[in-house]
Amino acid sequence: MKRNSLVELAKKALSNPNQQEVDSLLKAVNLSRLQKEVVIRSEINKTDLETICNFDKEGNPKKKIYSYSHIVRIKKEGMEKIGQYLKDNKTIKKR
Repeated sequence: MKRNSLVELAKKALSNPNQQEVDSLLKAVNLSRLQKEVVIRSEINKTDLETICNFDKEGNPKKKIYSYSHIVRIKKEGMEKIGQYLKDNKTIKKR
């Protein structure tokens, strides 16, 4: 199955070894608190989504507030926002 081009673009940008660039990108994109948390934990900290569902920010077990499918949707929406921001930004720089 082929990934969404916006998600692929976001994945490449978040894998940048320069942490300052990644931080500035995350600050520039209008992500919700939950989208930002899920994207950081899954893409930067390499935590799997099932673990994100079962543990809070400090790593303590918690009641499952969000289902796995909900977390997947939140991550996808966040990644698409980042990809769209990057796509729009590249268009502006070319002009």
